[in-house]
Amino acid sequence: MKRDMELVRAILLTMEAHAAGFAPHPFTIAKYDQDVIGHHVWLMAQGDLVTASEITGLGDASPTALPLSITWQGHDFLDTVRNDRVWRKLKTELKDRSLTLPFSLLQALALKIAAFARRPPVTYFVRFTRNGRNAPSVIVTSTSGTIALFPSSSTQR
Repeated sequence: MKRDMELVRAILLTMEAHAAGFAPHPFTIAKYDQDVIGHHVWLMAQGDLVTASEITGLGDASPTALPLSITWQGHDFLDTVRNDRVWRKLKTELKDRSLTLPFSLLQALALKIAAFARRPPVTYFVRFTRNGRNAPSVIVTSTSGTIALFPSSSTQR
């Protein structure tokens, strides 16, 4: 099963909208099967976006979990992609180039798009490349020059 970032965002938004610090019960997202939601919650727990209770059974097709609460990292990611305009721009940039990015680059790109959204209108371009190690890189430029390169030398492993 492929990771669905639209569902990841929807899970975080649904959890955050609940009045308590815990996820609502029962936990549902419109248009998504419970097994798909459960698997994505399990993935999100692996990525420290949420805390969850694993409920995988021996006969289950994939690992699943029930969401409990959003972690600090989950709130940080949600703060980055909450704005619908930023989210649409991020999805458009990735779709236009038929790319998927590691989560850290996805979040970094979303932060840059969000930063641009708060500034006066500027024309900017996003270019996806591969560096010398054949690792994906993102270059954000504007009419005034290069703004950011991801991963930078400080973020490479």
